[in-house]
Amino acid sequence: MTDGLEFTGGAIDRAIQRQAESGQLVRIAEGVYGKLDGRSPEELAYARWAPILGKPTPGAVLTGRTALMVNPWRDRGKDGRPKYPDWIFCNHANGSARTKFSIPGLEIRSFPGPGPLEGDVAYLGTYIPSASRKLLEDLKPSRKRE
Repeated sequence: MTDGLEFTGGAIDRAIQRQAESGQLVRIAEGVYGKLDGRSPEELAYARWAPILGKPTPGAVLTGRTALMVNPWRDRGKDGRPKYPDWIFCNHANGSARTKFSIPGLEIRSFPGPGPLEGDVAYLGTYIPSASRKLLEDLKPSRKRE
């Protein structure tokens, strides 16, 4: 177990499945199980977002707000408290289609682009872009505006 997370893929799959059936672990995403220890699945996913992101999108490079903060983006309610879901933006080198998927408390948007480049830093199964890459990616428009 890695800080409350278990990843399936190999000989331990059956043991993880038994723990999930007994209620010791909760399925967070496909191939990702976690021990809640009194937290909600959303709180666990927020706390351990980087290793969780590395499972469905290996080699993902953070982009946009996620790259600048190295944390998921959180909208705030009128009372100032964070609201779920949190948002993660990243690039992937697999194919040319945009992908989007949800994990409890997280909305992930992955866009096609180059994989990790020279200067990008490995971070818990994902990559933090270099300062120059962050700047160049933030210069391009993210959506059509009037």
